[in-house]
Amino acid sequence: MKNRNLYIVSITILVSLLSLSSWLYLLPIFLKDLGATDKNVGLSYTLFTLGGTGLQFIGGFLADRWGRKAVIVFPSYATAILGILMGIARIWWVVTLLYTLTAIFSSFQWPAFLAIVGESCKNKERAFSIFEFSIVSGFALGPLLGYFLLNFTSVRVLIVGSGIIFLLSAITRHLFLYETLQERRSINLGLRHVFTENVIKFLLGSVTLYILFSITINGPFITLHMKTFGLSDRKINLLISFSTLFSLLVSILSARLLRAEILKKFFIMGILIHGLSTLVWVYIFPKTFNVILLMISFGAVQMIFISYNSIISSLSPESIRARTIGTIGTINGLVSSGGPYLGMVIKMHFGIQWTFFTGFVFGIVSAFFFRKVPYPSVTSR
Repeated sequence: MKNRNLYIVSITILVSLLSLSSWLYLLPIFLKDLGATDKNVGLSYTLFTLGGTGLQFIGGFLADRWGRKAVIVFPSYATAILGILMGIARIWWVVTLLYTLTAIFSSFQWPAFLAIVGESCKNKERAFSIFEFSIVSGFALGPLLGYFLLNFTSVRVLIVGSGIIFLLSAITRHLFLYETLQERRSINLGLRHVFTENVIKFLLGSVTLYILFSITINGPFITLHMKTFGLSDRKINLLISFSTLFSLLVSILSARLLRAEILKKFFIMGILIHGLSTLVWVYIFPKTFNVILLMISFGAVQMIFISYNSIISSLSPESIRARTIGTIGTINGLVSSGGPYLGMVIKMHFGIQWTFFTGFVFGIVSAFFFRKVPYPSVTSR
């Protein structure tokens, strides 16, 4: 079937993220309910950020050696087991450890996901718009699902349910994905051909972008700021869901309108809008327009990821594509993993507004570096 890999990957990611995000934005509160302090939460999110990209380097090399499918399927089974164990755990540091391992296995898969999608479709901009649409749909509808389910059950049960959904996704990927790597090669850990001039330019922008993300969408601060004003878990999930639903519209419009020649401007505009709108949001919350600003911020993230994935999958030829993606991802994680802890220290000493201001500054630096990356003529597409 034409584009089968794109649809299998997109559908399984959609249902997995739907279950995951039904409780994910409540994780900082869940950790605190289990006895974690603010510093413990900051440290936990540092580990989550590091784990979320920690094995991309190895995952990319193995995807170029063993194939894309194997590196997607086996970690899918591992995350299912870890998800169920995390729902059973009763100690905050055990939950932190298990979620960090889940993030590590997910990071192992990511270069293979991007490679298999990019290699399965001729129109990469449209393919990654669909791919990102599935991601943002999960993140948008999941909190809404959690909002309704928390009337009848607990966050703990939602976590166990995620593990079961992960298992079903793993089985589906195992049965229906097909391999796209044309020639399997022996593992060569050399990076001489990876760090081209364009890759280095992209990496500088990518590292600073992920520091911004470690403070905003990947950090605990949006949730903790809402909780400061006494919002319930259900209300937080509802506000996140409303905000993320706007990203669905961005994905739909991008799939129809985005062209290669405007993609880089689209990318840079998304970075600046996200950083600025989140900064203004933290100043005015919970006043009027705060939901609109958060919607704009989340929509801008969708602009960023569609562009980011299109460019990163075009930086290198097929023979080293996955390892290039993995290398960049690992470096992103190593550098940006300190973002949540840094943000928590700034919050405790100067206030949360300065935390988000710091993120915005990193966004400006990121946009500057990405201006230097040529697109669409980066390399062989």
